[in-house]
Amino acid sequence: MISYFPQPEQMEPLFAPGGEPVFKSIARTVYRPDDRSLFAVHLHTDEVEISFISKGEGVRLCGMKRYSVKQGDILIHNAGVLHEENTMRGDTVSYCCNIRRMRLLGMPENVLLPAGECPVLPAGAQFERVRALMKMIYSLHCERPSGYAQTAEQLMRAYIALILGLLEERRQGAGEAEKNCPAGEENTVCECVKRYIDEHYASELTLEMISKAVHISPYYLSRVFKRETGYSPMQYVNHRRLGEAQTLLTTTHKQVTQIAMEAGFDTLNNFNKMFAKQVGMSPSRFRKAFFEAESTQGADD
Repeated sequence: MISYFPQPEQMEPLFAPGGEPVFKSIARTVYRPDDRSLFAVHLHTDEVEISFISKGEGVRLCGMKRYSVKQGDILIHNAGVLHEENTMRGDTVSYCCNIRRMRLLGMPENVLLPAGECPVLPAGAQFERVRALMKMIYSLHCERPSGYAQTAEQLMRAYIALILGLLEERRQGAGEAEKNCPAGEENTVCECVKRYIDEHYASELTLEMISKAVHISPYYLSRVFKRETGYSPMQYVNHRRLGEAQTLLTTTHKQVTQIAMEAGFDTLNNFNKMFAKQVGMSPSRFRKAFFEAESTQGADD
């Protein structure tokens, strides 16, 4: 028999006093070749979102940059960070976990990824362990045996510990240029534009209004923003509105008309048309399909 006893330095606490994470939810999403983007640009003000690509590949928007992702990648979105599923190619399976009230030692609340680090983290040799964790947590969520909530929460904490270990390995094995996401004048411009849109997307917005507010010419603003994000500023406005609408559809019982107004659409008709064009179905059908999928999907991948 081989025994292993953790050393005291290996058992240092991860969380600040009272900062143990609260597991909110897990979702398993299956993308088919003809599927459109499930969720448009959105953020969570008081949650960390962690996605794991169990199968397939595609493109994800994290913050203000697009990233190519593949099987085994973990995507970390701190609270307040915009993200979108974008294009997933072929048959793709991902798990998405949302966590609240987490405070790591020395970090702000609901921040898992330190500032400046790339949000895409390959699981590498830990792929099978991560996938097993996701399948276990998801099956507990679906089957709900006695004590499932406590068990799922402890497994989620193990997942966070594993991610922190992977982040540390990446720091030790990479040079400064590889550790940090690129920064520069264009990133600053995009951040400025994004911040303005995030604060005003629910109001009337035009390219000229955005340009005047950030003191940048419409031409330069459009060119830089498109190159960095893949969207024109006004496309981003519409995706931001759609993402907020999708969040409200799946987290509240508000009427569709009220959601359309709160998300910044001038009429219900325009909201329905844009939603169907982007998502492939009406808002009401999307809401129904979301909750049906939550209750019926299995965990084969």
